Amino acid sequence: MLFVAEVPQDQLRKYIGRSQFPVFTKDVAADKATPHFVARSDLLCRSGTVKNLIALAAVDKCSKKKQAVIKAFGNYINNKILATSVVEDDTHIGSVSIKDMLSEDDWLMLSGMCVSSLANIKLIGFRFNELLDSLAKKLASAIAFASRQQWKEYVGKCFAKGGGKMFSYVSKENKAFLNIDNDHLHALVHSPDLHLASQVREWEPRWHLNNQELNKTLNKILRQLVDTAASANKDSVVFDSHMLEAGAARYPNDTKGGDKWTGTEVRALPIESKVRISKAINSSHIKAVQPLQNLINLNAMLGKPGGGARTICKTPMLYRLPLRARGDVADWEELMTGDFDTAGKGKSALVAAAYRNLKAEVYNFTEDQVIATFHDFEKFFDSIHLPTLIQNAIDLDFPILDLALTIMQHMAPRIIQCAGFCSKPIITNNSILAGCKHSVALTRVFFLSGMQSLKIHHPLAPPELYVDDTAMFTYGKNEDSIRNMFNAIADFVVLTKELHLKLSHKGTIVSKIPQAAKTLQKLLQAQGVHYQVAEHTRDLGVNFTLKKKPCIRRAIATKRLKTLQAHLRKWHS
Repeated sequence: MLFVAEVPQDQLRKYIGRSQFPVFTKDVAADKATPHFVARSDLLCRSGTVKNLIALAAVDKCSKKKQAVIKAFGNYINNKILATSVVEDDTHIGSVSIKDMLSEDDWLMLSGMCVSSLANIKLIGFRFNELLDSLAKKLASAIAFASRQQWKEYVGKCFAKGGGKMFSYVSKENKAFLNIDNDHLHALVHSPDLHLASQVREWEPRWHLNNQELNKTLNKILRQLVDTAASANKDSVVFDSHMLEAGAARYPNDTKGGDKWTGTEVRALPIESKVRISKAINSSHIKAVQPLQNLINLNAMLGKPGGGARTICKTPMLYRLPLRARGDVADWEELMTGDFDTAGKGKSALVAAAYRNLKAEVYNFTEDQVIATFHDFEKFFDSIHLPTLIQNAIDLDFPILDLALTIMQHMAPRIIQCAGFCSKPIITNNSILAGCKHSVALTRVFFLSGMQSLKIHHPLAPPELYVDDTAMFTYGKNEDSIRNMFNAIADFVVLTKELHLKLSHKGTIVSKIPQAAKTLQKLLQAQGVHYQVAEHTRDLGVNFTLKKKPCIRRAIATKRLKTLQAHLRKWHS
């Protein structure tokens, strides 16, 4: 539309915008033509086929020979046709001729076009479009074939090195649920405002509690926290350009937050700009406050394995980089992580789940009853009570400056994003952000004292924690194991109420003898606590069961024996 309207090249950005400007429009035929040609050959501009052909020349997966053909054809369009010169039979690049890509009729027609006047170009324009479409299909087919060949070679090389790089492709299908199919969201397709308004109605009651006393308490606590952090770190805070470079150098992706900075852009800045930015960040750290420009969080919607959606936050880049450069919180976590905590540096969810499976398999060969309980919180990150979190952090000597800056950012207004559309800002006084570097440390602060108390009082059914996934495991005589697990769950329920959390009905009890799990379920129901009973469940993404596993070697041997017997019967007959 802009080309047909004869908008000059240097004014296109006013209508399209820098980030969405198509690169291939720089080399299209209309750009190098005279204004008279643009007015007379709007057919070329309208079809877009010439632009697409020239854009294909930039495809890295295309072989050099094919790229040369595409570029030659692009130059041919720009130089030969517009100059009304005669096409020569030897128009080629290297050993590949443009004539070889076309049929004899197409070549004759194209040659005839070049000696035609510009006034007659519209008369044969429809035939010219057919020619371009035919050539585009041939080139696309050639590029696809080259891409398939290069992919086969790449996979072979990866497998020769162990195949580690193939994991992202192998797991792509398993992670497909994270991508919400916006085509099925009727409200989003027809009215983004209606869909985002429904999401705001769903999430705002969790993030913003209509409680004036809570607002007053938070304002008072936050003021005291900022004053304490500013006075404690007035002379010791130093954030310079080297720390900014260190934070940007280790940043793994370029996801944009509310400030629209990326790690790549920060790394590419001249040292003078980095010094100015680091001085501004250092000034905010000395005062223990976040800059006003940083106080916005973009919460993108993601799918969940069981259906529905959750949000993951994209905080401003100039908030993320100082967190990576400073190491106070990491040092605190190294000292304060409890032995019940299976998350953290050098630990793995797979190892934690595998260890529980190992214990289950070992105790299957004993006469003891075994019971495992897997708790589930309802919207854990979106239900964390901030005054309780801040008080626990102060009691546990959490780094005061990091606490003040992190809480301030987590309380900033949030905008829900879906398919590139944004909702209105939501004011928050409850919950923390999923996606912040310090979020796991905050959950550790939230649970540490309570979980340590549970482990001390219930050594026969101790809790194990991985961020918010909590499990309990006990064994012994049937009556003793039921009693130990019941007492541990009862105290755990009390702890969740003290922390203002809510347990989901998805919590599961698994036992060696199913009747024991059902007995425990009835005892808990009498106390108003609801758990499911199952023979197996998912434990940190790994299947967990207390049933005896079949012997794989025996099954393979039995199958081979049956196959051999079938062959022998056939041979005898």
